[in-house]
Amino acid sequence: MSLCPDGVVDETKSRLFACWCDVSKRSLYLVCVCVCVLLCACATVRGFWENARAVYASPSAEHGACLTHACACRVPHVDLDVSGLPCVDNSRINIKRMYEQGGTGPLFAVWARRLRAYGIPMAILENDFKTEILNGLLGDAYNIYPLQVKTDDVGHSGVSRSRLYIILASKQCQQIMDPGQLYSSVAERNRGRFSTQPKDYIIADEFEAGGICDVPGVRGKTFRPNEPSLAYLLNQREQEAVAKLDDMYRERFREDPRQNWNLVYFLGDDPSWTASWSAVGHRIPTFRTNCGTGKFWLPAAQRWLTGHGHALTTEGAPESSDEEEQAYSLKFTDAGWELKDNEKGMTTLLPGRATGGADDWVLGQEKKDSRQHELLCF
Repeated sequence: MSLCPDGVVDETKSRLFACWCDVSKRSLYLVCVCVCVLLCACATVRGFWENARAVYASPSAEHGACLTHACACRVPHVDLDVSGLPCVDNSRINIKRMYEQGGTGPLFAVWARRLRAYGIPMAILENDFKTEILNGLLGDAYNIYPLQVKTDDVGHSGVSRSRLYIILASKQCQQIMDPGQLYSSVAERNRGRFSTQPKDYIIADEFEAGGICDVPGVRGKTFRPNEPSLAYLLNQREQEAVAKLDDMYRERFREDPRQNWNLVYFLGDDPSWTASWSAVGHRIPTFRTNCGTGKFWLPAAQRWLTGHGHALTTEGAPESSDEEEQAYSLKFTDAGWELKDNEKGMTTLLPGRATGGADDWVLGQEKKDSRQHELLCF
């Protein structure tokens, strides 16, 4: 196997090994990670739909190069496909974007062909891809539900990171609830319970904030432990950006930027081109590919946002001080899974069957091969 001469994971030593457990046989195995599951070549064909037709006419591979076991493994069945395909041709920041006609366009046809070839019941795609194109690829076999997801929906109102998730469900599946309505009801409840501001992410203690402290050595500067402002650690371009944004803020809002604890500057952009700040939208600017080196400067704190604050904006919902019960709860019973709406007190029995344990329950289909068709719950 030229792609992977050695197995990526040692099954005898992996701590994740127990997560993939065949309950009925009490044997452990790790899932296969296969590549090249479709045998097609469309680079010489022009146009998205011509490429799509070439992809759809291509045979699918029954075996693929497995990156887990370093051999040719049979492509496993999955019940849920979760994919994040390249967004370079669909991104708004790409002024030369070509959407489905771009170089990454054929990948969407390959992804759609795989759903068809392997009869995958449900898929979730994260990409700002045109839903009308997906309808052309899969509309006859799947119901398609686009969901506009915002950080507000989980309580993080102090940051900006909108995403489009597209749920595809096979038309052979029974719909229990509209995904859009379900998401909206949960998001509305979350927004009503908690909401953050940019200042809520200034959580680093004195030690962590001061030791941003690998930076002085990298930049050839001496760390000043008693200096309350870390502005001296900024390079010349960053200092000029801060000065420019300070002037813009004073001119527009007639106040000192150091008095606004919800004010955040992103120093990865040139202020003469665009002002990336929280002054207008009251949100920390969107994290982009250049945020690895571009700093989020806090004028009131006179430092930048550390990794601790970055992590908080990308992890789960903020904590709530009250102890309201959850909007929905899911419980396994002898009859199957029960979904309960705790506000309305209504319980729905999800279709399927129980054969002795939660790991043996299969949604809407008979259990065929326990290794390939079993839904694992952990």
